[in-house]
Amino acid sequence: MTAAASRLPNEVWGEILKNVPDTDPPDKSAFKSFSLTCSAFCGISRSHLFSRIDFTSYIIGDNGAPLLPSPSEVDRRIQRLDFLCSTEIAPFVRECHILGQHPSRYWSQWTFSTDAPYILLDALFERLVRFTGLQMLYPCRISLTQPRLDILLRLQHISKLCIVYCTVVPKQHIPLPPAVHLSEFHLWDRTDYWIPLLDPDYLRVLSVTLDSDSIRRAVQTIPTLPNVHRLSASSNNMTSSQSLTFLSKFPGLRILSLWHYGSAIDIDVVVEMEAMFPHLQEYYGCCQALSLFRGSTALRRMQTNLASPQDFLIRIQAIQGLTITSLHATFTMLDNAVFNEIVKFLPQLTELLLIISVEDISTLFEHEIYGDGELPGNEVLDGKCGDYVRSGFTVSTFFLELSNVPALPPGLERLAISWEFNEDEFSEQYSSYEIPDFADNLDTLVAKMPRSRMDLAQWHLLHVRMAAHA
Repeated sequence: MTAAASRLPNEVWGEILKNVPDTDPPDKSAFKSFSLTCSAFCGISRSHLFSRIDFTSYIIGDNGAPLLPSPSEVDRRIQRLDFLCSTEIAPFVRECHILGQHPSRYWSQWTFSTDAPYILLDALFERLVRFTGLQMLYPCRISLTQPRLDILLRLQHISKLCIVYCTVVPKQHIPLPPAVHLSEFHLWDRTDYWIPLLDPDYLRVLSVTLDSDSIRRAVQTIPTLPNVHRLSASSNNMTSSQSLTFLSKFPGLRILSLWHYGSAIDIDVVVEMEAMFPHLQEYYGCCQALSLFRGSTALRRMQTNLASPQDFLIRIQAIQGLTITSLHATFTMLDNAVFNEIVKFLPQLTELLLIISVEDISTLFEHEIYGDGELPGNEVLDGKCGDYVRSGFTVSTFFLELSNVPALPPGLERLAISWEFNEDEFSEQYSSYEIPDFADNLDTLVAKMPRSRMDLAQWHLLHVRMAAHA
């Protein structure tokens, strides 16, 4: 280390190391190289090298039985655990991911079946209490027996627990203290077992994934959790009645994410209800649930995916649109009439991000049939045969007409509109289409946005992408 570098405080080096890109799982090669530079850097890097440990306890064989590596490798891994549990290293461990892996080429040496298949798993659980700085525990696809659960649920220093498809053996409730003091809980498993163990006074963030078998039990067993301010829920088969009952358990929500809901919320039912989420500020998820936010006066940010714009406009009428400042929506199509309706109904927008996801490129073009000859490649268009030409690229038409929009929200600072489609298909079928010049239209649009500090990369990206195929 140079003399100049040696004069920098350790805190400065720590801030520098924070700029190393995050990956999942973490790539610690940069920290390892840094730690080998000198003894001072070795100490500085420990909080980054050992903040997270990923421990594979076994792999699951084709017959469902757990498999281990060779006995010598088992011993080496237990020695590694003892090193991580040492007083010099253990205080730096903040996250622990405990994995039961499926077979793959990365685990090709894990072929040993023994009378003690959980020796590595038990070795880790016996040492968990030594990680005095542990804040997050992530068990994934492992077997949780009563002794392991006793250890896990009595780790009072952890604040975040993620349970991912773990098998509970035996399948019964275990005598425990009144509640587990977690502020953040993520669950991909049986809600009727885990949720009652949580302390509603501590819980702030909850994420659940519900399958068809657990939805009914979840509605019945989840108590009212008034202090949860962030909820993420995913389900494919929850009915409107179940949705309303489930969501009513969280009256203090500020951030809500709902994904993959299979049925639409009954608007008539919701209209008869009082506002469910008076404090909700952000919503991310399906368009069908927008009618839940009737009368919400705090909603500021909204993100919906793969909705028809007509359905979106119908459902958003239930919301106090004057409060929404950010909208990020993915539509299946878009025209200028819909765009005008959106900006008219949401006059306080400062950010508007629209993505139009197109599966069939041909729908973006108008087609004309003429002549009596056969179509190229013996194609049939609208049941007619004859020569045809493609015209009226709707994306170009949209942008050319966008500058004629009557008015934009006066506080709009960022506007991004992009079409997503297969570029190779566009290049092959429509490469001869002439791309208009959007420069004048862009200048006109920007002039209508006096507060704009926006990055118009999406506009230019579309123009450049289309021009590249011309």
